[in-house]
Amino acid sequence: MTRNLYALLVGIDDYVSPVNPLQGCVNDILAVKNYLEGRITADSYQLHLRTLLNQEATRQSIVDGFRQHLCQANCEDVVFFYYAGHGGQQDSPEPFWVLEPDRLDETLVCYDSFSPGGWGLADKELATLIAEVDQKNPHIAVILDCCHSGSGTRGELEGEMAVRKAPIDRRKRPLDSFIFSLSDIELMPTASRSLENPSGWTLPKSNHIVLSACRDSELAKEYSGDGQRRGAFSYFLLDTLQKANGTLTYRDLFKRTNALVRSKLTDQSPQIEATDLKNLDQPFLGGAIAPSTPYFTVSYHKDHGWVIDGGAIHGVPQPAGQTTLLALFPFDSSPEQLRQLSAAIGSAEVAKVMPQLSRIKISIAGLNQETTFKAVITSLPIAPKGILITGEAAGIELARAALQKIGPTQQPSLYVREVVTVDEAEFKLVARDGQYV
Repeated sequence: MTRNLYALLVGIDDYVSPVNPLQGCVNDILAVKNYLEGRITADSYQLHLRTLLNQEATRQSIVDGFRQHLCQANCEDVVFFYYAGHGGQQDSPEPFWVLEPDRLDETLVCYDSFSPGGWGLADKELATLIAEVDQKNPHIAVILDCCHSGSGTRGELEGEMAVRKAPIDRRKRPLDSFIFSLSDIELMPTASRSLENPSGWTLPKSNHIVLSACRDSELAKEYSGDGQRRGAFSYFLLDTLQKANGTLTYRDLFKRTNALVRSKLTDQSPQIEATDLKNLDQPFLGGAIAPSTPYFTVSYHKDHGWVIDGGAIHGVPQPAGQTTLLALFPFDSSPEQLRQLSAAIGSAEVAKVMPQLSRIKISIAGLNQETTFKAVITSLPIAPKGILITGEAAGIELARAALQKIGPTQQPSLYVREVVTVDEAEFKLVARDGQYV
């Protein structure tokens, strides 16, 4: 029996004033979309995808996405909601104060949330929508790459990094603008800032799992990865999924994502919450994701030439000075034979990485374009890290000179390269008062 995976993906970079724009949210959602389309277990699951980007992601469109799209799921199906954008807070109406000790509702900031008559999607509304989807008991996963912290701060070196938090909305919101009635409040869980609810999102006690970018006292930051701006949480979560050889549980997915985020950024601690702790050991998206194969198939593509059936969604890195190297084997080679590099009939290197394919250069000349091969990776590149050097002119010149001679035999560094924009930088070096910070 074919099961269904209903996914609603929302990414917003462009906002109605006074909300500051972001740069990595649409990139996040497109990466998730490519991942789902390339890795869904096609013989067992049918993917039903609805994507809302920028001006498409109005509050009403998101509500409709839940009620018209996700609510189609039955007990054997999987529901996936992914939001990348600003989180925020709004003054909570007095009847909600029993739920909100700080008298603030957490919100997802929709494209039109700050337009006249527009409002954020309050966490209580998100709870209502998830509860409606849960009526038929599907597998539900929610990922929120945003934050609503009012007390977080950034260090100076991260001062130019975009943060996914909008200003607090101090307008008085009428009760009839919410998607639930006042009588429904009694059914909602009380908001908590305890260890049981570290992300601060008030969500229903339905059977679902939530992964969120940070604690309620922290900020969700953007990150420059693979040459483009992304959400740090989304980038490392997708990186973990793409590089997994087998099926990941939610617990394993969280552990690696959390470790990677915390190794790169200060004061951002991803969170995972489940109404039933046993669900943490379920496979991600209920097992709808196919395990990656131990090899790539090499074939001739009419537009791209020789390609492998693996690209960015499978974790193949973009060439950056160095590139990915491959060993080629006859297509009928067994898994045991693929482990014996001496049996390879040729080699190849990755020239260009696309979402689901990579163009390669093969060492063997005169190949029949009807032939197919198997390929295994023999070497992966270490992409040089981008560093932005600013501050006093003398210090900048010293740092640049050092980068040009720090590599083997006084060659430029293989691991660090100077960049000129914040978007490209993973590190920032400031020359000030005769020293570097």
